[in-house]
Amino acid sequence: ISALPLMKGANPGSSWHGAKVAECGALCTTNPTSGVIMVEFDKTGFTVEPMSKNASCTSETVAAHMLYENADPYILHEPGGYMDVTYSNYYNIDTKKVRVEGAKWHSSKQYSVKLEGAKIAGYQASLLVFLRDKNYVENIEEWWYHEKFSAESCARYIGRKALDVGMTKKGWISASSWMENVGLGEHFAKGAWMQGNEPIEFDEIPKFFDDVISMLEI
Repeated sequence: ISALPLMKGANPGSSWHGAKVAECGALCTTNPTSGVIMVEFDKTGFTVEPMSKNASCTSETVAAHMLYENADPYILHEPGGYMDVTYSNYYNIDTKKVRVEGAKWHSSKQYSVKLEGAKIAGYQASLLVFLRDKNYVENIEEWWYHEKFSAESCARYIGRKALDVGMTKKGWISASSWMENVGLGEHFAKGAWMQGNEPIEFDEIPKFFDDVISMLEI
């Protein structure tokens, strides 16, 4: 948004400031879902006006946009420098338009561009289950408590077992993260550091824990 006014010689600080305000459309108005706004740039500032009949810009709604997705309400870092709106002035021209002047642009010695990327950190699955069988419906609380207790007890048992056979730092970090993701981190840690009573012995560990068993090389 700032490229065209900058290319045409508009005020650099105001070009970046107006672009920041305009990036989310009507979010800088009294009716954030109303759609389109118009921003006019010039040598000293910019003017912003919503196109909807049901929206207006006020000095407060325009100034407030510097709080949106920004850690500092006065400073905004962009490629090639940063914008400072500390001494900006906001004027209500009429019931719809706002005039803004005073933003300063500070060029950096070295031009830089922020790069962002993403990588896979893992997977998460959600399961939505409906119970209709009368027997399950009537006994769901008892059944759920039993399953939850078994999972927690097994996590404690695995923690203790890992300690007995010798747990590496890498194994601890990986297994703890896995247990935390399934809500059993505290119970795994209690078993590993022998907190509380001795964990219940399990003749066969459920296949649900196969991944963490592999991490710990038990």
